[in-house]
This record gives sequence, C-alpha cells and structure tokens, in this order.
Amino acid sequence: MTKPFEFAARDSLASETKYAIYERMASTVAAVPPGKTFMGLIGDHDVDRLTSVIGGSLEKAKVAAAILLTQPFPPMIYYGDEIGMLGVKGDYGSDANDIPMREPFKWNAVADAPMSNYWVLHSQAYADRYSQNNDGRSMEEQLGVPGSLLEEYRLLIAARKANVALRRGAYHPIENSSSRIWSFLRQKDAEQTLLIAINLNGASRMITLDLSGTEIANGSTVPSDVITSDTLPAITDANKAAYSMSLPAYGYHVLVVDLAVVPPPPTEIDGVDVPDSLGACSLVATQDNATGLGDNINELNQLFMRPTADALRIGMTGNLATDGTGLVLLLDAAPGGQNVLDLSGYSPPPSGPNELTGTQLDDGFEPDHMIFINTYGGSVYVDQFELLTGGGTVKTYRGQGTVNDGDGILTGGDNPNDAQVAMNNTNALGVTDTDASEAHTARHGFDMRIPYPDVDIAAATGNTIQLAAFIVRTNGECGNQWLPGLGGGYANLGSTPDMTAIPGDQFAVVPLIVAGDLDLSGSVDASDVDLFVAVLLGLDDDETRRAASDTNCDGLLDGLDIHAFVASLLPD
Repeated sequence: MTKPFEFAARDSLASETKYAIYERMASTVAAVPPGKTFMGLIGDHDVDRLTSVIGGSLEKAKVAAAILLTQPFPPMIYYGDEIGMLGVKGDYGSDANDIPMREPFKWNAVADAPMSNYWVLHSQAYADRYSQNNDGRSMEEQLGVPGSLLEEYRLLIAARKANVALRRGAYHPIENSSSRIWSFLRQKDAEQTLLIAINLNGASRMITLDLSGTEIANGSTVPSDVITSDTLPAITDANKAAYSMSLPAYGYHVLVVDLAVVPPPPTEIDGVDVPDSLGACSLVATQDNATGLGDNINELNQLFMRPTADALRIGMTGNLATDGTGLVLLLDAAPGGQNVLDLSGYSPPPSGPNELTGTQLDDGFEPDHMIFINTYGGSVYVDQFELLTGGGTVKTYRGQGTVNDGDGILTGGDNPNDAQVAMNNTNALGVTDTDASEAHTARHGFDMRIPYPDVDIAAATGNTIQLAAFIVRTNGECGNQWLPGLGGGYANLGSTPDMTAIPGDQFAVVPLIVAGDLDLSGSVDASDVDLFVAVLLGLDDDETRRAASDTNCDGLLDGLDIHAFVASLLPD
C-alpha cells in the first residue's frame, strides 16, 4: 500500500501546494517492482480521517477524491471518506484512542439501524463522537444529490471504469506555472491519453502547462473533459510549450487528448552496470572492508573515474538506504581546500553534513569540492559544497532525481552545466557484513556526470585529481565504507574520524587524461593522429602520451587501439 504517497497527498491537500505529491508520486512509481503494483490510498484506519486533516471541507474533499481516483495505482477508499466523515485520534490512554478514526459508517442522517453503535461501549468516545445527526455527512443526505461528495466519488469511479488510461495508463508528470496545481498525463500505449490537472487551492487559477515533451499526431488536438464533456481550446505544436488552462477553486480537469509522450533520449548515465558503462580502465579502487552498515543496504564496492572532454564520469557500485544516509564524494583538483573539514552551520535536508566538521583527512589530501548525495524517501538529492581554504563552505543545491528511474537528470536546483547523478539501488552482489572479497561482483549503484566548471577544472589536460568517497550515517557518523578502502577489519568510524590514524592513504590520485588525447588538448581530434602513429611506431617515449594512446585500456599498445582510436575521432 502506498503509505508514503498517502502522507504526501495529505500534506499537499493540507498545505494546498503541489510539491509533496509531485515528489512522492515520482519516487513511488520508480519503486514499483517489475510485474507488480501498489494499492493507492489516502485514508485508512490508522490515521486521522482525511476530511478532518484537510479542515472539514466537503468541497476540498472532492479534490482528495480526484487525487485518489486519477492516480496510477488501484484505488482503495477507506469507508466514510466518500461522505466526508470526520475523526481524529483520541487520548483515552488505551486502544480506544482509535475509536474516533473508526466510527461506524453513517448510512442514515439520524442514527438508527442498520448503523452500529459499538462505540457506546466507551462512554467518553461516545460523548466525543464526531458523527452527529443531520450533519450532512451521511449516505442518506448525499446519495443522488447533485454536487455532493458521494456523487463526486461516483462520477470519478465511473470515469475510471470507462477510461483505460485511468485504470492502466502510465504516469507522466507535467510541469505547470502554479505551485497549487498537480498536472500529469496518464497514457495507455496508443489506446488513450488523458491530461489531468487538479487545483489544490480554494481560488480559481489560470495556468500554463509545459507539454513540450509530447507529440501531437496531427499538430492539433481539442481536449474533451470525460467528466463534464466540456471542450477546451486546442493544444497545438505552436502553444504546447505554454498551454493556457483555467481551473476553478478546488476543481479539476480529466481531458482526453491526442498526445503521446516522447520518450527521453537514451542516457549513458543510468546507474546500471557501472563497471561496463565506465570501462575496466576507469577502476580506481576496490573495497577491502566488510560493511558495518547492513548487508545489501549500505555499501561501496568499487570506485570508477573516467575523464571526458567536458566532465568527469564517476561511478560507484553499491547501495544506499533511502532513510537519509548520505554519500560523500571529496574532490581535490586545485591548490587550497580543506584537510580538516569545516561544514559548520549546515543542517538537513534530510541529514548532515554539518556533523562532518572536524574530520581529519590524510596528509596531502585537501579537497576543494564535496558532493553530498542522499536518497531520502526514494528521491536523489544532490548538494555541492565548495570547501574554502581556511574554513567555511559555499553550498549549491544541484537538484533532485529519482532512485532507479534510469537517468541522471536533476531538477529543481541550480545546475547550469548539467551535472547528473543516477542511482540504481538494486545491487544484490558485492561486499557483505562479514566479507569484502566479492566487492568486484557488484554491478549497479551511483553514476555521475560532474562538469569541469563545477569543480574548477578547465579541461582534462594532463594534470591529476585526488578523490575519496564514503558513507555517512543519518546521525552524522562516518561508516566503514570508504573508498579507497581502509585495509580491512575496521568497524564504523564514528564521529569526525582521524584518517591519518589509519595506515595508507584513503584517497586516490587519478590523471586527468582523455584516452587518445595525446597532445593533452582536452579532446581527441585530428591533431592527435600524428602523435598516435608516432607512439605506435615507438618514436615517442613520453609516458603520458603512451598511457593515453592505450585507447581501449587493455594495458597494451597494439592493433586493437587503432580501431578504438579511430572510433574516438568519429562522432557517436
């Protein structure tokens, strides 16, 4: 059952803003196991009655009905929500506390058979009862009454039964210009597409919808409301990027449209099969310490890094719990930075990293940038911190994505250079809580694109970068999943560890060279051809050029590199 979505829907209804429901629906859809579904609900017997949570308004309860009956999971209606029954958990010092949330269904305007009076067994709950005679919240008072809440539910149920896209269509969020409107498409293959917009607010709204990610078969489509049969102005190729729509207070549209969602272009950054995606030559470190953070729950198995012409590609196989546990990536690419971390003054969302203040890093490692990532509630949140020499930081929120959604696209943040972070949290291989020897078997995890300007790198022109990654717990303590590894046998490191007390260096040094970029210009182009031939013929002994000419990264200079080098010169 979609409890997280239930709470998000209630939050959005109570605050009359869309953000909670957008975020939670995205993460819920992404979390559906293959071949299965969730049950959709926004009320149940363990929480305060829905209509009480949203202020008692029967008009607002109609918005709740629209949310429940247009969302993509089979809906479950908690009895009484369809007539607006009220109830808030009591304080009677026993399991009688739940009676107010479970009062009998109110069939009649005046309490009488066949209604149950089981709650008279608790005199105080009976005295405090929410259901009152002739209060407008009964089936008798609403059945057949146009505009009643019960009839609104009946209309929406009939619409769901009659429209395949509501029953079985995919969910595609649609951005709009208002903080008060939840808008989305439900698309069932080529059979039917519905455009839905729900006004969570008690004032009428004129909005624009961004439908630029859709195709219109004939260049124009006239939306028709399946509830009212009203039509709206045509959506066309000319106006679909900013289509205007009016919504009444606490109103909604469920519109048949001839739109098709354009699938996003394939992305290399998806978190799936990280070793294959980045290549064996990109391997930087392999875990040598069993996890103290839960088998297949929190672990870092291997760290990969591959410079490209305009960004760092960084991958880590492993898992990260969706409870606020954080992943820290430290990057040292320029003089200055912090050998002792100072992130004081920063607090959640949803945890850390201010608790890392005082962490002592190895000598020679002074990172100037920190990427802090957590996957709270199934969303990927990405913050970047510039670690200022002498202490202090400058924080930039890069945006958020969704766990397991197959791309690294971040939205809602300051991200002008297109940083990307994907997370696939389905890894079932790698280190365990007792053994790290199988770390190399892990396949999925974090996949990142970090643009050079974001970390003050001009281009991959032969210099080096130092980096380290580790997991930080929800209480701010460092775990024992650190890459490069600690050496084996270490428990979780606790608060503000001193890494100089651990033998060896817990950071890696990696050259910033694009494979095949022999003249270190930052990209592979025609100017590299002469140098490439010279290296193959043994006429150039420069170690950097020789390493960069091993274009297929197999450790040899041979004919296979010719094919790889030519491929790197050609687009795609």
